[in-house]
Amino acid sequence: MNPEKVVLDELSSYFNADEANAVPHVLEASLGRIAGESAARMVRAVGRDQRVALVELLNALRNDRSHPLHERIADRTMIEWSETEEEFALFGRLIDAIINDIERAPFS
Repeated sequence: MNPEKVVLDELSSYFNADEANAVPHVLEASLGRIAGESAARMVRAVGRDQRVALVELLNALRNDRSHPLHERIADRTMIEWSETEEEFALFGRLIDAIINDIERAPFS
């Protein structure tokens, strides 16, 4: 599956404005667990052969606040992750934790 679709589906399913996971203090408190679960779901969805492309996309999103996918993420999650410094920093911590889990875990 396409990494962009996987990221959009993951964030809109588990990190939208209606989910408790998207509340900043809840997300911060359970970042490790949540990131690990997201990493596993996304790797299963893209397939092992697309892991590198997935990590590259996640890095691009973390590093580029004006990445075109941010607008689509905001539309789907109802959260403007890149709007304020605080929200973008939290998004970055989430993405860093997901990337870390993708890179170190041998998902099947």
